[in-house]
Amino acid sequence: MPERDPAAAVPGRWSTIALAATACIAVEAALTPPGLGSPGTFAATAAALVALGLLAARLIERHRPTLGATAPGACAWVAAGATGALAVETLIRVACGSPPLLDVVFLGFLRDTVVALALLAHHPGVRRACGGLAAFLVLAASAEAADARFQGFVALFAGIGVWWLLAHHWQSLQGAVTAGKRVSMPRRWAAGLPAAALVLPILLPASALSLRALDGFMPASGGQRTASLSARSGVGDGDALVKGLDDIRSFGPIEDAPFLNSHEPSLYDMFDDRYSEPETARTQRAVSLPFQQTPSGEESEMAQSRRAAREFSTVRRPGGQARQLPADLESPAVFHLKGRVPLHLRLETFARYDGVAWEPEPAPAEPPATAMEPVKGRPWLRIAVAPSGDDHHAPAETHAVKVVRIDGNRIPAPNQLTAIHIDHVDRADFFRWEQPGVVALDRESIPDQLVIHLQSRVVDRRRLARSLPFLPPGRDEYRQTGDDVRSLEVRALAESWVEGVPRGIAQVERIVERLRSDYVLDDAARAAGADGHTVAEFLTVSRRGPDYLFASSAVFLLRSLGYGARLVGGFHASPDRYDARAGHTAVLPEDVHFWAEVAIGPHDWLTIEPSPGYAVLGPPLSLTERLVEGLVSLARAVARHPVAAALAAVLAALGMRFRAALADLLDTLLWRLRGGGESRAAVLATVALLDRRCRRAGLARPRHVTPPRWLAAVGERIPGARPR
Repeated sequence: MPERDPAAAVPGRWSTIALAATACIAVEAALTPPGLGSPGTFAATAAALVALGLLAARLIERHRPTLGATAPGACAWVAAGATGALAVETLIRVACGSPPLLDVVFLGFLRDTVVALALLAHHPGVRRACGGLAAFLVLAASAEAADARFQGFVALFAGIGVWWLLAHHWQSLQGAVTAGKRVSMPRRWAAGLPAAALVLPILLPASALSLRALDGFMPASGGQRTASLSARSGVGDGDALVKGLDDIRSFGPIEDAPFLNSHEPSLYDMFDDRYSEPETARTQRAVSLPFQQTPSGEESEMAQSRRAAREFSTVRRPGGQARQLPADLESPAVFHLKGRVPLHLRLETFARYDGVAWEPEPAPAEPPATAMEPVKGRPWLRIAVAPSGDDHHAPAETHAVKVVRIDGNRIPAPNQLTAIHIDHVDRADFFRWEQPGVVALDRESIPDQLVIHLQSRVVDRRRLARSLPFLPPGRDEYRQTGDDVRSLEVRALAESWVEGVPRGIAQVERIVERLRSDYVLDDAARAAGADGHTVAEFLTVSRRGPDYLFASSAVFLLRSLGYGARLVGGFHASPDRYDARAGHTAVLPEDVHFWAEVAIGPHDWLTIEPSPGYAVLGPPLSLTERLVEGLVSLARAVARHPVAAALAAVLAALGMRFRAALADLLDTLLWRLRGGGESRAAVLATVALLDRRCRRAGLARPRHVTPPRWLAAVGERIPGARPR
């Protein structure tokens, strides 16, 4: 091996050991759950590791200086040390009942390799390998980081790493310069470049940006083609995970999940928690229900009991205290959603209304046909779709629901459901229809941590106005109204709202528009139901109330105009709860919501949102629509911040006007920061600067002319110039 310079090796050794220690602590910070360690603790541990590394490396250099001097010797040392440390750690984890995951094993082996190389830092070749692996270790740890403190170690590693790279670069230049000429690293480079390298790690957390260039590459994401059985997310997971399809990433384990039971609060408990419990005193109902065949005997009692337990009353107690969540729950979410939002997830449909309470729909007598179909080796339950509605639907898209706690067997699903996928569930009789458009598992409840993939279609209202100018009336139960005085008042109000508006989707939109603009959404307001008609009371007296009164009023108003409509209860996944880092939207108990649906076919419904502040998912935007939306958003931003926009416009105009001068100023500043000297690189940098100046002045140098000849020619064309 070539003789090394001890004076130059000491700084390289220190920076290498510091780099390795920072990378190891960054791994621990990434793998440690938030709240189990403070930044001060990790910083103290990093300092102690640096001190121990220096001591151990010094002892090895003094007593075994030839260890790792050759490539085979260094490889043998690293293989023995890293493998031995990993074996001991694995045995300890297994003994403690905590077997490591694939990504943890990978990072642990890489960490031990970096430590083994750092102990041989007195060899220049080993220092380079240690620095490169330490950088890759930090990159791998970033796939596991779930805490903001990790960014601090990344910034520290970047600063040490830049210094380490500069030191090695200038040491390598010493052997290439003229003999006897000593070259030292400029101080402004040693101080300026590490500071510049810290800007990006500092700005990224502040701007809430996330880098996803290696998405799906590291083992933590499950990889693209191979994965561990215990991996926690990604495409290509093993049998211990639910697999995604197309662009959906799976995000929850379900091992043994089909055999678990849950006893969390039911959907009706969530209704009562948000809206308070219904009044127990029965009021006189104003709207008569259609005739139904009345069962007799025990069957009648069972039917009445089932109805009383599931109907939704619009007369509820004022106020109400929300139920406290159990202390051992890590997340307050009912489930997590992957896919586009906002999204309405249906769980219950109501058809008949007696002025106070809504009666839920029974199971469909003729449900849509279903069949299991393998897609890329995964079982999907396909739901037959009527072909008549294909002309006003957007292409099907996929959402995924990870259940956290839902006591019940109903699957929260969007409107226009076309397919369902649950890993390992490959029989159609595992599913059943609870209500029209509501699918449930054929079991008591949905297991916790179960991931369900849902495919659905969004109704494109622009196409609907062209393909279906006149909406169908729907079945009788969806057009049920009353002939009492209060119901007639509501009918007259609806007719006055749509006066002059052509029948069809235009009248539906007018009803929704009037409700959203003329009435106030107030969760604390309650309907008394004194006259037996809460919708009429809301529309003509109080004019404020919760979302269920908005939805009930929309249904009754549309029915008064002859349209088929129904009330729907479920959850509303709001974009405000979207987590960009995790890529999913949390749905909480307070996201329980009511909305309305209008019949546009025998089994086809259009979601409408009469409550202010709630939005309906539209079809995916085309490229032109996205550009227009971006321009509209820009115009709104300018309108909100006119002073800042005017200042930015002035600065942009000045920049365009003096762009050549600004470019030359920046170019010259960079050239000065690089430093002068008589080295060949400095001369070439100066020639390149003069070339760029000539090009900006319209005197670009031809390819066949050398720089000195061209500069001389340019100097002759400039009066008073002297070539130097």
